[in-house]
Parts: sequence; structure tokens; C-alpha cells
Amino acid sequence: MPDIEGWIGDQYIRRFDRNSLPEIQRGYEVELFSPGFQVLGSNAGGEGLFLEKIDGRIYWIPFIPLDSELKKIAFGSQNEFDKAMKEFIPAVATDNIKMGLEPHFTHPLIMGGSVEDESNRVFVPRDVHMKLCGYWNKIYHRIKSQRNNQK
Repeated sequence: MPDIEGWIGDQYIRRFDRNSLPEIQRGYEVELFSPGFQVLGSNAGGEGLFLEKIDGRIYWIPFIPLDSELKKIAFGSQNEFDKAMKEFIPAVATDNIKMGLEPHFTHPLIMGGSVEDESNRVFVPRDVHMKLCGYWNKIYHRIKSQRNNQK
């Protein structure tokens, strides 16, 4: 089953293929950067959709930095998410979304990049996106660790 993309209300959701989730989980290094979370999809706008294994809630977490401290509630439970998916409207090419591609900000937003600057955004296939995220997440978490050690 391929990824599905579309709308729940005004929220765009790309639900990753369930059979690919273990590979995607490894590719984004979720257990390294946000242990206890399972990737489910994205908003095709720089945030991943993640299930927190302990509380069962579903959150948006930026792919860069992939840091669970930045989580925002998306759905209160798996049941709430499943119910919302019944209202899912599939995307079509005219929705002005780069279907199948993830946006990458060449100068990450957390490091001062601008979401408004179109030259800062490129759309890449997921395998490339995972590598780019891994690179920037390692830098981010190294800096975060150094700052925490200085406190």
C-alpha cells in the first residue's frame, strides 16, 4: 500500500505506507533523536506525525530538529486519529502540493532559516530527506548537548 496524501479539514496529511514504517523509522533515526515515538507520516511542510508509544497520543514534531521537546498535539489518541481519517479527502495534483516529496529548508528554521524565503526550500524524495535530516539533527543535538553540559 503506498503513502496516502490528502486533507483532514484544513490539515494536510501524508500517511506513510504502514509496511514501510520500520524502514522510515530507522531512516529518520527516530529512536536516537526522539525515543519512544513512532513515525506515522508528515504534513508535507517540515513536520512529522508521530505516535508517542507511552501516552498513545499523536503529535507533530519538526523533522529538523527531531526533538520530542518540540511536540505539538495533533490527535488525542489513535482512535481520534482513525476517526479523523474517515473524513480524509485525497489530494489531487491541483492541490499545489509536491506529492511524494518532502520540503527541506537548506538553512534549517531552528538555525535561523526563513520559511518565507523560497530559495531556502527545496523538495526532495524521502530517502534524500532522511539523510539531510540525519545530518542536521546530529548537529542540533550535539549543540544542545554542549549547551546542557555548560549549565
